[in-house]
Amino acid sequence: MARLHIPGYAVTMNMQTTPGVVGRTGTRILRKAQRQLARLRFVATGRATRAVFAVGSGRSGTDLVVHCLGQSLDVAVLNEDNPAVFVNWRLRDLTMVRHQIARAGADIALLKPIVETQRLRELLDAFPESRALFIVRHYHDTINSRIKFFGDSQQGMVETWLATDFERFPALPASVRETVRATWALDQSTTTAAAIGWLVINASYGYLQLHADARVQLVHYEALVADSAPCLRRACAFIGIDYNDRMTREIYGTSVRQSQPPELPPELEAACAALWVTFSAPDHR
Repeated sequence: MARLHIPGYAVTMNMQTTPGVVGRTGTRILRKAQRQLARLRFVATGRATRAVFAVGSGRSGTDLVVHCLGQSLDVAVLNEDNPAVFVNWRLRDLTMVRHQIARAGADIALLKPIVETQRLRELLDAFPESRALFIVRHYHDTINSRIKFFGDSQQGMVETWLATDFERFPALPASVRETVRATWALDQSTTTAAAIGWLVINASYGYLQLHADARVQLVHYEALVADSAPCLRRACAFIGIDYNDRMTREIYGTSVRQSQPPELPPELEAACAALWVTFSAPDHR
């Protein structure tokens, strides 16, 4: 047995050093101990935890951003599988969410309420000093990924939006509503449903005027995988934590434009392309 000292903390642990046993298991144990100790040190400071929301359309890289930033000991991830914060991927009552954020034990509580991206302004207003990262990925790649991972379930999603007159998206522009209605009347394929999902959710960046909100930073998935360190450094500086090289270790650039573009109804293709142009504008990057 070897005495393992964790730098920066007045604690030691015993860890078996038999070859083949330590490896990744030992690294996980060490990391867990470091995180627990960091939590204790944070709690002792009496500082308040700030909320950061990672939002955007599903399959746009939101998981990757959360994973990368979660490598920091200053970040506690409160993910969608945390029943104290989410139920059916939606945030619980904000009073309950606020309580869990206060108990997170880190400078930042990082949440990913992507199915409630359209509520972002409400969330930012509800949590003082909060920030948001709006992650966007080119619609062709996002649609292909949504088809692969979500399949036909997206058709039910669109049907629900139409049946409720976009109840969950009260500020959705009339032009987007009409594009969805007209397209869906002609083509109810999985591909069309995936494209509608990208369009409706990402449209919130424009109609909520998030580009003009200092509490929101846009993150392009393509920039994240192509030039990871500068992109993550910028995100870290924005939310107020230090960047570290662990954040980029599992990023690979093999998911950009690797598949044929999906065939979309012309009106829907045009609407998605027009929205993508706004994301690519210099003042939105």
